[in-house]
Amino acid sequence: MYFNFLYRAIISFIYFEIKRIIINFKIGVKKSDITNINNVPE
Repeated sequence: MYFNFLYRAIISFIYFEIKRIIINFKIGVKKSDITNINNVPE
């Protein structure tokens, strides 16, 4: 029971960390698109 709770806690923590990284990456991409409109690779 305790191990199952620990496992779920680790999974949810990793999930939220990945979501935060993806959101920060998208914001960074939007900023770089605004600053480097001519250098966007297709």
